[in-house]
Amino acid sequence: MASGERTPLIAGNWKMHGSLAESHKLVAGIAAGVADAAGARVLLCPPYVYLTSVAQWIDGSDIVLGAQDLAEQIGTG
Repeated sequence: MASGERTPLIAGNWKMHGSLAESHKLVAGIAAGVADAAGARVLLCPPYVYLTSVAQWIDGSDIVLGAQDLAEQIGTG
C-alpha cells in the first residue's frame, strides 16, 4: 500500500439486541455481502455471549472479529 493510503473499515456491533438465531442470520447476511465491500476490512463485534459462535461462523472468511466491553454504570446500555 502506498504511503498515505488507507483501507476503509466497516465495523458493526449489536450489543445484546437479538437472539443467537437472529445473530446467526445477521452474520450470514453480512458474510454473503462481504464481496461487495471490496477494498475494505469488515469487523464484527458481537455481544460477548455470542463471541465464540460468531468466531465459528466467520472462520475462513475475510471478516475480522472484535469484542465489546461492559458499561461501567448500571442502566447505561
